[in-house]
Amino acid sequence: MISTVLEGATIIDGSGRPGYKTDVAFADESIVLIGDCADREARRRVDCRGKVVAPGFLDACSHSGEKWLTQSHPDSKTSQGIAGEITALSVNSCAKTWEESLDVAELFGPARRNRHGTFAAFLVSGDVRSAVERGASGVAIDFATASFSDALAIAREAAQSGAPRAVVTLPNEGDAFLDGVADAISLAERASVAVHVANHHVMYPGSSGRMERSLEAIDRARTRGAAVTIDIAPYVATWTTLASLLPAPLTPSMLDDDTIAAGAALQLQARLGEHWSDFVLAEVSSEERMEWCGMRIDEIARQTWRSPARTVIELIRDEGERARVFWFCLREDDVATALSADFCAIGTAAASYAISDRPYGLVHPRAFGSFPRVFGRFVRQRRALTLTEAVRRMTSLPASIFGLHDAGRLEVDAPADVVVFDEDLFADTATYERPFSLPIGLHRVFRRGVELALPGGPA
Repeated sequence: MISTVLEGATIIDGSGRPGYKTDVAFADESIVLIGDCADREARRRVDCRGKVVAPGFLDACSHSGEKWLTQSHPDSKTSQGIAGEITALSVNSCAKTWEESLDVAELFGPARRNRHGTFAAFLVSGDVRSAVERGASGVAIDFATASFSDALAIAREAAQSGAPRAVVTLPNEGDAFLDGVADAISLAERASVAVHVANHHVMYPGSSGRMERSLEAIDRARTRGAAVTIDIAPYVATWTTLASLLPAPLTPSMLDDDTIAAGAALQLQARLGEHWSDFVLAEVSSEERMEWCGMRIDEIARQTWRSPARTVIELIRDEGERARVFWFCLREDDVATALSADFCAIGTAAASYAISDRPYGLVHPRAFGSFPRVFGRFVRQRRALTLTEAVRRMTSLPASIFGLHDAGRLEVDAPADVVVFDEDLFADTATYERPFSLPIGLHRVFRRGVELALPGGPA
C-alpha cells in the first residue's frame, strides 16, 4: 500500500530536465509512482501545490568525519535538505571509528547508508588496499602537502584496488592555484582515476582571471576524456586555522622560541600587512578569549596594544591549531563563475552541528546555509544558474561523481529521499555573526520515505 502521496508538486527530478507538475507516491522506503495519484489509496496525503519536490541533496564536501557515526541531531545538514555526505576518514587516526563504521553501524557495502542518509568516505591516510576492500570510495589527497609523485602513486593504488576516485585539495593562492589545477588534471589522466577538486576557490589579491582559466583548463581536459569535477561553497570567506598562516616550515610549537616568534611576526607583517581587517577570529579553545570572537585581528591588536602580526603569533602560541579565523579573501564573482560550470557541485566544507551545539566561538555560516544560499543568492538574485541546474548540482551530479548509484534522482524505484521547498523563499539566514540560524522556505525532508522532524519546525 502507498504510504505517502505528495500532491500537486513541481517535480525537479535532479536530471536537469525542466520541472513539471504531478504527484509522487512512496511505499515503504521507495518511490513507487510519479504521476496522477488521485485514485490511489494512501495512508497519508500531503498538499504540495506551489512547492518544489526534489531528490534529497548530497553534500559534495563534508567535514563531518566520524561525527556521522554518533551524532543524533545533524540539524545543520537536515535543515538544508541534505540527505547524504561525502566525507573523509583516516584509518590510522580513526581506526576504531573505521571498524565501527563497517562492523557495527554497517554504513558501507552496496547501500552505503546509515540513519542520517547516504555516505561515501574517502581515505585520508592508511593502507589503501585494505580500506578499499572494507568500503572506502577512494582516496583524499592534499596537494599543499603531498608531492605529485606521491599523489600519483596513491591514486594508482586506489585504482588498482577497485576505487578509482580521488578527492584533492589544492593550494588557493596565485599561480600555485593554477599549478594545482594542472596537477589535478595530470593525476586524472596519468592514474586513470576520477579526480574531484574539493572547495575550488582562489584567493585575492592576485585572483584576477585565474578562476576562469582554471575552469577552461578543466573543460579542455574533460573534452579529452579526463574525469575532473569540482565543488564550491557559496561564500567569500575561508575558514582556517591561524596556524595555517605561519610561513613554512614553522609549526606552533616552534614559536616557544622568542627569536623564531619575532621572525615569524615580521614575515607575517610583510605578507599580510595591508589585509589584517580581512581576518575575523572565529573559534578559540577557552572561554576567556570568547569575547574576541567576531572581532577582526586589527581590532584585537588595538585592544591588546600589540601589532596585528604579533597578536596572531601570541594567539597561535596560546591556542595552537585550535584558533580559527574567517578570512575574507574570496570574490563573489569568482564563486558565481565557478557555479556557471556544469561540472561544479555544491558542498558545505563543514561538519554537521546540532542547533544546541555551542563551541567556544563561531562556526562558518556555510555549515547551516550553503545549499539554500545557492537558491537565494545565485539562482534568484545573481542568476548564475537555473533552478533545475542548481538541483542537478546538488543531486545527480555528486551522485555520479562519487558512485552513489541509488541516490540523486527522483524516479520510480529510487529511495524516497526527498525534499519539499518553496522556490521563491528557500534561502539562508546564517551569518558570520549568527551562524546557528536555520534556513527559511524548506517545508519537508523525507529520508527513505520517513518524514524527519526539522529543527525549529517546518517553514
